[in-house]
Amino acid sequence: RWAFMGVCLTFHLAGGETGMKHMLEQFGPALKLPWTKLEAPELTNKLKEAMVSGTKKQAGKVDYKEIYQFLRFASRFEQENEMKSSQTHLRTS
Repeated sequence: RWAFMGVCLTFHLAGGETGMKHMLEQFGPALKLPWTKLEAPELTNKLKEAMVSGTKKQAGKVDYKEIYQFLRFASRFEQENEMKSSQTHLRTS
């Protein structure tokens, strides 16, 4: 998913109907956990609003259901191409 959409749209999709807003509310506090050596920014309302509005702008008029359908199609397409490539490799080996 990151290859198609990047980090923000991936999180936006995972947030369901409310997108990035849900992700920040649900997982924002985990940014403070010691799983990284990077210091997490303070998750202020201003930062949350910037993330939510920026992600909505990035998504445009496409809602999360449409993004999800696109990813399912892209994933299926990739799997089919991998199978064709494997079959071609087996025939030529």
